[in-house]
Amino acid sequence: MLGHDSPKDDSPGSKMQELRERALAWDMPILRTFRDDYGVHCIKIRTPRGPVYCITKKYPYKEMASFPSRVVYRAADHDSPVAVFFGEPRMGNAYVFDSAVVAAEGVPNRENTEPSRRKEWLDISLENGVIFGDWITHRRELISEKK
Repeated sequence: MLGHDSPKDDSPGSKMQELRERALAWDMPILRTFRDDYGVHCIKIRTPRGPVYCITKKYPYKEMASFPSRVVYRAADHDSPVAVFFGEPRMGNAYVFDSAVVAAEGVPNRENTEPSRRKEWLDISLENGVIFGDWITHRRELISEKK
């Protein structure tokens, strides 16, 4: 998948490991780590505004955020937002989204891999998210419906 950071694991040097370290430095503990046969694909962190399900990607492809559908649906089931951190995990280069909006309005996108390993992603415009740092500091609220 274009722009996707390989979730191989959270070994030293991986973006997921960098995000784990940054979250702890921001005093946002890791509540849960989600793994599959490829490795770590999501972490759930406790922020001052509540739990958030976080993924990493190298860059936004066509001004879109892409989330694994299983992450979005799990977050929506728990009334928690989803966030994607692009490149270096920083509050200013991450976007947070209302997971219910991503679940309802995200455009399905399937990886072109063998059927047994194929994953569905939900793509949504970055315009439907807010900068993570702005949301954490209460400067912006989540967008609850697609523009």
